[in-house]
Amino acid sequence: MRTSICLNGEWDFMPLYDQPRCRSLPERLQYEARKIQVPSSWRHSYKTPSGRKFGEVPDHNFVPFDVYGYPGEWDAAEAGVLHRSFQVPETMLGQRIVLRFDGIMQKAAVYLDRERIAVWEDGYLPLRLDITRLVKPGREQQLHVVCGSFDMAVLPSGEERITGLAGSWFGRIARGIWQDVFLEGYPPVSLEDLTIRTSVRQGMLEVEALIGTESGGPAVESLQVFLKVRERKAGTLPVKGAEPLPVLEAEAGVDVLPVQAGEGRQLCWNTGSREWGGASFALPWQDAVLWSPEHPVLYELELELQADGEVLDRRTDVFGFREFWCEGPQFMLNGIPVNLRGDSWHFQGAAQQTEDYIRNWYRLCRQAGINSIRLHAEPYPADYLRIADEEGMLIVDETAIYGSSKTMDAAHPDFISNCRTHVQRLVQRDKNHPSVILWSVQNEMRWVDGRDTYKQHIPGLMELMRALDSTRPIMVEGDNRLVTKQGTEVESRHYNIDGTIAQWDRSVPLTFGEHGGWWYICPQNSSMYVGLDAYRDSDASAAGLAQKERLFVEYARRQGVSGISTFNFAHYFMRAMPERNIQLPPADLTTPGPKPAVIPAYSLSLNNGLLPEEYPAFKANPAFAIMAEAFKPVTLIAAEYNRCFFDDEPVRRSFDVYNDTLAEQEVTIECTVRQGGHVVHSQTFRFRHEPAARRSIRLEWMPEPVNGEGAGVRGDEGVGVGARAGDGAGARAGDGAGASAGVAEAEAVLSARLFHGTELKHELQLSYRLLSGSCKTEPVEVALPASYIGSDRDYEAIRALVPGLVRSEAEAVERLAGGTLLIVGSRMQDKDGALDRKLRSYVQRGGRLLLLEQLHLSPGRLPLVRREFIRAHAGDYGHPVLQGLRAEDLMYWHEGPREDGPLPIIRAAFEKPVTGDFTLLLECSAGDFGDGGDLWSPLLEYRSGAGMFLANQLEIMDHLHRIPQACLLLRSLLQYAGRAVHAAAVPVPAAVWVRSGGAAEALLGKLRLKGQRLDSAAGLSSLNPGLLVVEAGLLHGPGAAEAVRQAASAGSAVLVLPAEPGGQEALARLLDRPVRIAPHGTYHLAADYTHAAVRGISPVDLFGFDKVHLSPRDVVNRELAGHRLEVQGAEVLCTSVEGTAWKDYFAGLHTAEYSRLALVELNRSKACAPGAFVIRQAVGEGEIICSQLLTDPGSDKSLRLYTRLLGNLGAAFTDELLQLDKGDAQWAVEAAMTLFCPPYTDYQAMKDYYTDPEFSLNNLGEGLYGWMKKKERREDGTLLIPAPEGRPLFLSCFVHLPAPVSGSGEPADIRTGRLRVNSECAYEIYMNGQHVTQPEREITLTSGINRLVAIVRGGREDISFGMVFLNPDGTYMNDLEFRMTMDEVEPK
Repeated sequence: MRTSICLNGEWDFMPLYDQPRCRSLPERLQYEARKIQVPSSWRHSYKTPSGRKFGEVPDHNFVPFDVYGYPGEWDAAEAGVLHRSFQVPETMLGQRIVLRFDGIMQKAAVYLDRERIAVWEDGYLPLRLDITRLVKPGREQQLHVVCGSFDMAVLPSGEERITGLAGSWFGRIARGIWQDVFLEGYPPVSLEDLTIRTSVRQGMLEVEALIGTESGGPAVESLQVFLKVRERKAGTLPVKGAEPLPVLEAEAGVDVLPVQAGEGRQLCWNTGSREWGGASFALPWQDAVLWSPEHPVLYELELELQADGEVLDRRTDVFGFREFWCEGPQFMLNGIPVNLRGDSWHFQGAAQQTEDYIRNWYRLCRQAGINSIRLHAEPYPADYLRIADEEGMLIVDETAIYGSSKTMDAAHPDFISNCRTHVQRLVQRDKNHPSVILWSVQNEMRWVDGRDTYKQHIPGLMELMRALDSTRPIMVEGDNRLVTKQGTEVESRHYNIDGTIAQWDRSVPLTFGEHGGWWYICPQNSSMYVGLDAYRDSDASAAGLAQKERLFVEYARRQGVSGISTFNFAHYFMRAMPERNIQLPPADLTTPGPKPAVIPAYSLSLNNGLLPEEYPAFKANPAFAIMAEAFKPVTLIAAEYNRCFFDDEPVRRSFDVYNDTLAEQEVTIECTVRQGGHVVHSQTFRFRHEPAARRSIRLEWMPEPVNGEGAGVRGDEGVGVGARAGDGAGARAGDGAGASAGVAEAEAVLSARLFHGTELKHELQLSYRLLSGSCKTEPVEVALPASYIGSDRDYEAIRALVPGLVRSEAEAVERLAGGTLLIVGSRMQDKDGALDRKLRSYVQRGGRLLLLEQLHLSPGRLPLVRREFIRAHAGDYGHPVLQGLRAEDLMYWHEGPREDGPLPIIRAAFEKPVTGDFTLLLECSAGDFGDGGDLWSPLLEYRSGAGMFLANQLEIMDHLHRIPQACLLLRSLLQYAGRAVHAAAVPVPAAVWVRSGGAAEALLGKLRLKGQRLDSAAGLSSLNPGLLVVEAGLLHGPGAAEAVRQAASAGSAVLVLPAEPGGQEALARLLDRPVRIAPHGTYHLAADYTHAAVRGISPVDLFGFDKVHLSPRDVVNRELAGHRLEVQGAEVLCTSVEGTAWKDYFAGLHTAEYSRLALVELNRSKACAPGAFVIRQAVGEGEIICSQLLTDPGSDKSLRLYTRLLGNLGAAFTDELLQLDKGDAQWAVEAAMTLFCPPYTDYQAMKDYYTDPEFSLNNLGEGLYGWMKKKERREDGTLLIPAPEGRPLFLSCFVHLPAPVSGSGEPADIRTGRLRVNSECAYEIYMNGQHVTQPEREITLTSGINRLVAIVRGGREDISFGMVFLNPDGTYMNDLEFRMTMDEVEPK
């Protein structure tokens, strides 16, 4: 009755080069010798405007989409002709003959016997063509398909954009017939469309059938439709005569329908003059077994069309009885609240079109607690829906209206027309699948060209979808800003760039269709969550991003967010496989489905069933387990995140309990707390738990007193940071330094088991660190006389630890003797800088200063940035100040997190100094996506002669009696600062022998290294033992290497600056052993902190990648070294980090998502042995350290590396930090986001956008006119703007003004001041949308966020542009915070 013949197989192929939009069939056809498989894409990559090939990574010979081995030149053909012949068999004659193409990419013309029968412009959805009138019985017929690229439109900029719907990157790569082709036979009178609707609330099955008839056929009124519904057994196919008995039967007559009834529902695209009839069923069905993720029960619905008892047509469709709707903020499935926990990924073609790939994805997700998948960016092959029906996976079904690539002219009439037909076709294809619960009309069209015109059509697109299917909600993925509140059925947001959860009014469900930062992976953003371990490799960085995303998921679940989809489990949480190319055996090409010839190495993240048996379904990376815990449907999640307590107060903990099953459950939770090996508390909770609801339980117990020695590891057990290399006991910072000696600690372990009935569903175990409460009051050993200035609160707290503390006033600082300890309390006021000058003078006199957390007071020219940080971290915790602290101790000082992460423990931090005898004891990171990084320090030590200061910015005084870590840190700071030994040992005499005018001289000059300059080796003999810095290239001369070695033997520390090939002979004479200097460029190093010479060197400075993926920062990536040393027997202090993908990502710019996982494994598999780049050899009484670290005077990291290396060797510097006041350079606006207005853009419209009083900018720096770039303050306080060439530049910054301090006398909401602009160019200043005509005379800020916009104009020269806020009296506004982006408001 209905017949189908698969036309897959080998077809002829003729590439059409340089004819991308060819639709015509060439007169002369010249086919390639190599046939093309149908289905397949003949292209596996394409050349981008930059000249690179998308779809390939040539450095690794990685071509993941080359699964057929087609000739490489075919990639250059954007169009081509595919051909085969066929003959309609006699058995089909008399039927309606239809050609069916399930997917042709991109735009195609179809020819039959050289007659064009269709032009098709939907690459993802099926095309059916009625060819009955063209059939030639008994003859071979010629079928040609001319596939090419979408039509293009030219923008005012001259750039070209497509008018078709390419979807994601697969649609940009692919050309050809990429899904199956069939020749089908249908009865002339047939059931053309079937709509199945199931209503749980009404207990009703509704079926609508569209019947197409031809003139001369039976009258519509004479037709009858018979319905049967049968249970479908899982995993079985229906066998004629063995079907189960119907559970429902009905019949209905057929009514005549108007001609337009077939629009959008007809079987064939080219339907001619057919007449339409319709049959409807509304059948009560109260005992249907409901389809759900937990029980995906399916039925088969059979419709039989008869005329006077004769069967004309019969069709069978599979469906599930279920109903999905929105009820306020809640999704409802079958009347039960359901929370969506989702995944999504990009479709990538043939390797993902197998049954096993799809099932493995869905089963992976179920294993991770995921119940929904968004088929992202385009309609996926229909198998994805069929298998989702069977596996019980909820599907968000999305169109190919994909704005993220910004490849379209969204205002073009052809684009709008293509959108309208496309959304109808998607609904028409997928409307009967029970797995489909939501329609997504588009993805991230918010910034595309033509957005404002396009968005006017979104309601119309939704109406078209609703007309075909009114049973499912519709959302606009990531584009809620483009629809009105009234038009929003489901609020959809992506990442943290679309406003906050707090802005959700809960009138409709809220979903995050994408969230997480794995595409932007870099250590700089991960370190905020896992510390400097993030710099180790991509696994550590992935784990850091997972910890960040875990916090968001837990917060969102706690807030009742309706749906969360992390991007993503299917790819970014996996390891790529297989490890080698897998050649596949020959397959029958004439059957449905693609038949790859090879699975390229590392091209999969899930097993697609074509790999050898030893391969598992997937291999997870560390992110998977972290996120799977957060997504568990039945779980206990700690509501508080702090894990360290004093033993003298009760511990109070609460836990959120989730039941994301589809049934009410009897819950039992058994909790036990053990301390010292025995139970100190137990408690059981019992309650009934409704589905999708959150319940809470709370525990409280009193810890047992902590006894014995704990955290107090004395500092004399190791060399402190800054100790001179070679002084085994640590002659400088480590000498006699101790941590919080004697502070006892213990561990409490909480275990919880959650049961549903008698079934154990979840186990939780958490450990808590307990410290003796005595450390809040037990005196600290401070050997020096101690004075204090600051608040009463801080004084009383510190005096409890330092009983002899003497309180002073700021005026008395000038009279303090140098051999005392001065403690400055938190948050001091210093509007005019007078206190700063007193403190600097004190340190210069040999005083020791402990500066507690401040908001705007910092010594000398050390800038303090007002910005919040959630944690601090160190590369090495061996410094005495950090004794007793662990990496996890410097985060989670507050109980609960915010939406954007943990509450801050730092309110302001120092910009990392570049020069001076600084040790960065702790570092901190901020930023998102590609911005930010570990650019700040909240705790540092500085030495100047006999004086020193410790400056702390962690909020220890606010948390001293509540957070044990804060108390530990304060105790260590007091003890270290007040130790009896000299704060800084007398610097050793230094001599420098480097080439005049070279990079080494320039670097040492920037460092302001104190020392004698030598012109030749002759001066070495008269040197006293000390520090000698020598350039390796100078050792070639006669006796030079020997003279330097003699200086080391006499007790000097020798630092040899980088050697190059050709220098090995001289270096061998110096070290008295063979030396090899080998080329080995590296961006990434690791220090061995057991060696004193490299202590205090930051892992951040050993990471040369500053310009990471999509970073708006105006920085570059730099190699740290170019050659390694091979010296047998030498101590290795610093080695290269090998086997990571960072170089490919950030230097090679291989950032495409398809290659990310593969590059991790490719680099791991090809990793070479680490090279040695800093080595040490003891020589006589001294030592020689050879450093291959590049002496780059233009690199802050190079300067810091050599500052610390030299400081550890005893060097002194004349950096003038304490001599000079801060000026414009330190108080200027720290950074701004910038964007030029190109000539083709409407300047006034762009100006109106940026000067809107409600202007905002999301965390990507993404706006209507493009991606803004960040300009950071330079050393002189200005921003460097490249030559504008007459183009106006828009510069934006959000200036946060804190609320005035109570009793300060300032107006409550307004501050008036001045804005000094340091620039010679023309500019306009706008503040909060108002033009400020004379900012140097007056500018007004309001409490909270202020929108500062400058419009800068210039010519062909680069521009320096700086802005400084001043008080009316000319002093600096030193309490402002500058932000580049904001998420407090709904973005424009």
